[in-house]
Amino acid sequence: MKSIVIAAAIVLSAAVSLAQTAAESIEVRVVNVDVIVRDRAGKPVPGLTKADFEIYENGQKREITNLYEVRGASPAAPSAKTPVPANAAPAPAEGAAVEIRPRNIVMFVDNYSLQPFRRDKVLQSLRKFIDGQLQPQDRVMIVLCTQQVKVITPFTNDKKAIEDGVESIKKIVSASSNRASSLERVKRQVSELIDTGKEGKFPWKDVYGQALGLVETLIEEDIFSARNTLAGLGATTAALGGLEGKNVVIFAGAHLPEHPGAELYQWLYNAFSPYMGNLTLGSETISGKTGSMQYYSIEEAAKQASANNVVLYLIDAADMRDAVSAESNIQVDKMEQFTAFTNTAMAYQTLARISGGLALTNSDNFDSAFQTLAADLNSYYSLGFKPSGTATDALGRIVVKMKNPEYRFRARETYAAKAPAAPQDEMSARVTTNLYATDARNEWEIHLKPGTPEKQGNEYRVPFEVTLAPTITLKPDGENLVGNFAIYVVVGSGESTSKVTRNMHVVKVPAEAEDDFREKQITYKASITMTSGENILSVAVVDQANNSAGFARAKVAVP
Repeated sequence: MKSIVIAAAIVLSAAVSLAQTAAESIEVRVVNVDVIVRDRAGKPVPGLTKADFEIYENGQKREITNLYEVRGASPAAPSAKTPVPANAAPAPAEGAAVEIRPRNIVMFVDNYSLQPFRRDKVLQSLRKFIDGQLQPQDRVMIVLCTQQVKVITPFTNDKKAIEDGVESIKKIVSASSNRASSLERVKRQVSELIDTGKEGKFPWKDVYGQALGLVETLIEEDIFSARNTLAGLGATTAALGGLEGKNVVIFAGAHLPEHPGAELYQWLYNAFSPYMGNLTLGSETISGKTGSMQYYSIEEAAKQASANNVVLYLIDAADMRDAVSAESNIQVDKMEQFTAFTNTAMAYQTLARISGGLALTNSDNFDSAFQTLAADLNSYYSLGFKPSGTATDALGRIVVKMKNPEYRFRARETYAAKAPAAPQDEMSARVTTNLYATDARNEWEIHLKPGTPEKQGNEYRVPFEVTLAPTITLKPDGENLVGNFAIYVVVGSGESTSKVTRNMHVVKVPAEAEDDFREKQITYKASITMTSGENILSVAVVDQANNSAGFARAKVAVP
C-alpha cells in the first residue's frame, strides 16, 4: 500500500521532572469520591444507598448525584503461598455488578531510607499481592526513589515484567548512599568526640559544638532527601491524575520525619547531658530543625494526591528492633527510637488520612498491608456530587459523613477545584501519561517506528515516522477536501520527562481523488533530539475536526 508522506522536524531534550503536565488533565464536572465502609469487625458493609451518606464541599452540603457499590470480581485462585485476606470482600452475588474500571497501582519504593533487607521483604509481599489479586484490567508500575525518581517498570499487567522489575531492585544492595549508613557514620564520629572529651583533650563545650555540627549536617541531608522524596511522590500522583480508573500508590519507606531532626537532637542531648550539667533540652527535640516547614510539605503532598484522586497506602518498613550498628560506647536511646518512630508515623498517617488510605506502622507484617489494600480495592462505594462551579486553582475541601455511627469509613479530603483544561493542555497531559500507560481512548489507528540515533555533539538526533490510518476528517474547500491534524511528541527516560512539542499539519486532497486517498496510509516523518540512555518516545495524533486521537509509544536506546 502506498503512503502520503508528511515531513517535519522537532527538536527537544528530555530534561524536566516526571509528568509535570499530567495533572492538567483533571476536569471537574462531577466530582467522584470513593468511600471505604467497614463495620466494627472490619468487614465490608454492602447494600448502602445515597441516604446513608452526606457530602460537604468547602463546608456546604451537596446533593449526591450518583452512587454505586463496587464489589470486585473474585481474584484468580491464589497459590499455596498466598493467603486469602481475612477481611477481603465476598464475591458478588449472581447478577451483581462487577467492578470493571482498571486499577492503576504504583509501588513507590523510598530506597534512600530503606535498608535492603527490609525493602526486599516489602517487595516479596508485593509479589504475593500481584500473584493473588491482579486482574486483567489492572496495571502496575514500580518506581524507585533514591532522592530521584526512576521508573523501574512502566504500567503493565504482565506478571513476568513486574517480577523482573522487583528482581532488578533487589540487586541494588549498596548501603553507602542510604540514610542508615549516614546515621551510623555520624553516631560513630560523635562517639569518638565524646571519647576526646572524657580524656580531657578538649573542653566539653567545644566537643559538643563539633558534635552538634555533625548532627545538623545530617539533619540537612534528611530535609533534602525528604523534600526530593515528596516531590517524586507528587510527580507520581500527578501522572496518575491523567489516568482513568482506581488509582493507588503504595509508598514503602523507613524515614520521612514530620519534624526533621527531633530524634537526633534528643539523642545528642542524652549523649552529652551526663558530662555537661548546664546542657538544656531545646525546643528542637519537639519541633525539629527551625525553619524546615516539613509538615506543610507533607500535608501539601497529601492534598495533591487526594486532589488527583490517588489513594496513598504507607508502609513503615523501619526495623525498630535494631539500632544503628555502629560500634560505639553510646547506649541505644529508647527515647530517640520512640521519637524517630512517631515522627515518621505521624507523617505517614497525614498522607494516608488526607488521601483516604491507610498507614501500616510498627509492624513486620507487610502482607497485612497488601491484604488491606486488596480488601479496599474489592469493596467500596463511589459517590458523586456537582461542585459549586467556582473556577480557581485552589483545592476544594471534601468531608464525607455517614448517618450510622457504627460504621468506620475513609475517603479523600480534597479535589482539584479548577476550570476544565483546554483541549491542548489535556492532550499534552494524555501524551505524557502515555509514556507509562496506554491511553484507553485510542480512537485513531497509528503506528510509531523510531530510526537509528545519529550523534550530534553531546546529543543524538533520532528520526522517527508515524503511520496514520487514512481516516482523517476531510471537509470541502473549493475543489479540494481539507483536513487538519495535530501531533504531540514527548520523551521520557524514567527519571525525567521533556516538554511536550505540538505541531499542526494540513492534508489537502482533490475532491475527485478522495477514494484513492482513503486507500493510502499517511506517514509523518520527523526527528527528535535525545540524550544518552534508555528513552521512551510517546506520540499522539489528533484529528482537529472531531478530536479523535491515536496514541503510540516506543523504546529508544541511545548510546
